[in-house]
Amino acid sequence: MKPVLRLSLLLVLCLVAVLPAGAQAGDGAWQPLQNGALSLRVPPDWQPVPGLTGSSGATAPLAGAGLLFGTTLLPAGATPQTVAAALTDTVPANMPIPLALPAGDAFRLEWQAMVDGVTMQMVLYGLLLENTLISLTGRVPAAAPQAADYLILFERSARTLTIADPRATPWPRVSDAAGVVSLQLPPGWQPAPTGARVLTVIDPQNRRVVTVNYRPLAQPATLEELAQRTLNAYPAQGVPVAAFAPLALPVGAAYQATLPGLPAQAADGTLFAADQLQVLVLRGSTLLIINAGCPAPQFAECRPLLETVLDTLTLAD
Repeated sequence: MKPVLRLSLLLVLCLVAVLPAGAQAGDGAWQPLQNGALSLRVPPDWQPVPGLTGSSGATAPLAGAGLLFGTTLLPAGATPQTVAAALTDTVPANMPIPLALPAGDAFRLEWQAMVDGVTMQMVLYGLLLENTLISLTGRVPAAAPQAADYLILFERSARTLTIADPRATPWPRVSDAAGVVSLQLPPGWQPAPTGARVLTVIDPQNRRVVTVNYRPLAQPATLEELAQRTLNAYPAQGVPVAAFAPLALPVGAAYQATLPGLPAQAADGTLFAADQLQVLVLRGSTLLIINAGCPAPQFAECRPLLETVLDTLTLAD
């Protein structure tokens, strides 16, 4: 029998029981952009840039910030290092950084450049398919207080990239039994048996798990109201909360709690302490509650991978 991890599923069900919910306009779902065989998603308040040659892009509300993505043919034998050298002579020596994206093995470059007299923080996410470079390049004024937040948004957008090319090796996508929600699976992960309106994926070797519960809800409420009631419910259940804040996910506007030291149990009965992210998303009249966790000592290391899986979440219309 395949091992199945359980991470605080009782907590999820309790929270669903105490939350009223309903529909709200403007759920924050990111908008898709297309460029030939490439597609990705960007925040809903970004403006697509039409008429670009060989690229597509979007501008952000912050002046000077935005992204471009597209393909470039390179000489045979191109590597991330040659891409970095050709791009700019100001790329730090520790670049490029290898990166696992759902679209395939990638790399990241970061540097600064002067654009119209303004110092820009630049970041490039690249994938090489033989001599074809697929890239997403983001820029934001380096001195802007929001610069770090924009760098996070660029990476979240890169995690939504899909490539319709037979040379691409993306993570496989799996759905719940009804085909309502789906996630992409990193290497070594697998779907786990679950009930209705639930999708669970696990990394049994490392005791990592992501579970998506969704419920149709009837009574009117905003995401903020649901988040406040959730936050108030944690102390009553003896659940510690290390952080609780709004979050911009590709699937929609969200609130995320960081819950440390929760009891968890592996399929073999082993008990262990798990740190967990719990995320609330309200899309129309559907409430999604996502749990993503792993053993507490490994949480800092595994958190970026858990967040990457969360960024692949889709909800059928």
